[in-house]
Amino acid sequence: MEGRDANDPARAVRDGLRDAQRHVVERVDRLTKEKLAPRAAQYDRDGANPVENWKDLWREGFLAGVVPAVHGGLGLDMATYIAVIRTIAKGCANTAMTMHMHSTVLRFVDALGSEAQKRRYFGAAVNEGTLFASWGSEPAVSLSRTFLVETTVRRHPQGWLVEGTKHFCTMALAAGYHMVWCAVDGEAD
Repeated sequence: MEGRDANDPARAVRDGLRDAQRHVVERVDRLTKEKLAPRAAQYDRDGANPVENWKDLWREGFLAGVVPAVHGGLGLDMATYIAVIRTIAKGCANTAMTMHMHSTVLRFVDALGSEAQKRRYFGAAVNEGTLFASWGSEPAVSLSRTFLVETTVRRHPQGWLVEGTKHFCTMALAAGYHMVWCAVDGEAD
């Protein structure tokens, strides 16, 4: 038993955390073992979104894990957030990956959004469990190799016009809001 625990990466991460951080990871570990992991094989077999897992994560506050506490979220620091995602991934990789994509968009809202946008979007995540998706993939571009995107956005008399092709979006059908990666037409990258 001692040898197995000593080699457990999740335990090593937990051991490096403060008590409050460790408590958060222990909470998500219980949730993962009791509810998320038992559904993982079925989601994989069906090629389905982990809808019930998202609901459980929302009820426990984890869908708003990266939302600042002032906006009703958990306000997780990066070390705790990583430990939470790793813990979820041990039970259901599908749930961990989609939660990470959702959380990445929320981090962009935190970094770039106006106060009104933060209230609106963080409120939707905290109060309603609304998921956020990201449209980044393009046929000829890989964001893992370059940060150039071909899809553009430009002002239009009725608002904004987005032109381009995106071919994949994690959680496209499940998300209530979508972030679209694009370049402002006519401006330098």
